[in-house]
Amino acid sequence: MHFDGQGGPQCFFEARRLLAIAAGRGQPAAQFTYGGMLLNGDGGPTDMEAARRQYALASAQGHMESQAMLGQMSFNGQGGPTDYPEARRQYSMESP
Repeated sequence: MHFDGQGGPQCFFEARRLLAIAAGRGQPAAQFTYGGMLLNGDGGPTDMEAARRQYALASAQGHMESQAMLGQMSFNGQGGPTDYPEARRQYSMESP
């Protein structure tokens, strides 16, 4: 709700704080959204390495959007080294 401003003002800082808690508890949707906030710098500083880790955690649980993002980050070398085999693996997992 803080992320979208539903029921009150939008507050990326509070959304990021709450998503970090949910992501830490292993919620793949929270890991994906938190990863996006880390990647884009919403509610705090940009941290591509941490974003890549969050996408990897969610991907390991079968979260398809995270698989696509991890594939993209691996292909482009964002938040870590370029890893074409990992990018290919993630893109393959994302396909139905």
